[in-house]
Amino acid sequence: MLGYKHCFFLSVIHSVVFLSILLKVNPVYGDEGDEATFRCPYEEGYQGNKKLFSSGECSSWNKDILIISEEGQTQAKTGRFSMYDNINARVFSVTMRGLTAKDSGKYCCAVRTGVTDVCIEHELVVRDGE
Repeated sequence: MLGYKHCFFLSVIHSVVFLSILLKVNPVYGDEGDEATFRCPYEEGYQGNKKLFSSGECSSWNKDILIISEEGQTQAKTGRFSMYDNINARVFSVTMRGLTAKDSGKYCCAVRTGVTDVCIEHELVVRDGE
């Protein structure tokens, strides 16, 4: 019976460590007036799927979409946002130009999978340009 308690304890520790990896927020830094680039890796098989970038937390990523690509599209541009999808490396990048202090905050990269969308959360910190 003692062996089961230790096994359960290790399982809980493993789950907590795994959960903290999933919930990690990726920091991105930029100076006012410059640009910041967000890297958004994704799994094999999603190269042709829609990719998008939104402001806010990943739990509400579909509310404030800033840029989106169509299926199979590797480049997109909207206002001060541009997106490039490197399908060989399975990572899409979003560049935000003309940073201001108001841009600081959370952003989300997402891949539309048709079942459960895959999201990565970023925290942008815009530093004073002086």
